[in-house]
Amino acid sequence: MQPIRYELWDSTPARGDYAPYILHYKPETAKTKASVLLIPGSGYCINPARPVQEGDRVARYLCERGIPVFVLIYRVFPEAGFPAPLLDGRRAMRLVRYKAEEFDIDPTRIATLSYSAGGHLAASLVGYHAPLDGEGADEIDKLDYRPNYQALCYPVISLDTSKDYTHKGSAKALLGEEYKALERALSYDASQAEMAPPTFIFHNFDDTCVSVENSLFYAARLKALGTEVEMHIYPHGGHGIGIPIDDKPSSLHNRDWIEQFIRWLGYYVPIEV
Repeated sequence: MQPIRYELWDSTPARGDYAPYILHYKPETAKTKASVLLIPGSGYCINPARPVQEGDRVARYLCERGIPVFVLIYRVFPEAGFPAPLLDGRRAMRLVRYKAEEFDIDPTRIATLSYSAGGHLAASLVGYHAPLDGEGADEIDKLDYRPNYQALCYPVISLDTSKDYTHKGSAKALLGEEYKALERALSYDASQAEMAPPTFIFHNFDDTCVSVENSLFYAARLKALGTEVEMHIYPHGGHGIGIPIDDKPSSLHNRDWIEQFIRWLGYYVPIEV
């Protein structure tokens, strides 16, 4: 299967010369009209195309199960900081909805599936709604950028560098000094968002890169907002595992998260079995 590439814009707005894009993975036989916008990790400083265990590998796995997938390759430092990654995320969701008929998907049943700093980007689609420079250029930008469901894997949630569990590297790469004042507004463990879609969370308890507290406090915040949350915390596995393919005991144990995700998504949308 060869994914098809779609540029997000004819002329990319905001700073940076790199053109962000999505890759469409289309199942040979689709078993659902729902789809997944997959957002790999990056620390906001590594090309999101590099962690294949969070991108191509997961996309192909879901496609084999009949679920259409769009992988977002967004801009990161030093090419671009805030607001470029969020602008790319909003545009990707809007573009998928705009081309829903062409893609043969339901534009009201799109889930994000995200990892690490990509999880922060996904949470921003839900929790940060201030206008961004570069929006509103065409008909595509009139569509909603918020997902109908969200799944986050070992996500960066807090950018507040005063907190011990914040992934400070992501905060620095995304905001730098120019946007440092947005640390709290972009920390979703204390989000003031009035609503969020049904949410799936997966994290490893021993993650020393992005602390599990990010997921725990985010789940608590979502509970306060009245959001339905399913969360899976595994004892071992560390960070950045995607779908692990080695035979370590922790990998054999944690590999089940992807099936848990599919079952969770199937609770909300029809998926043929």
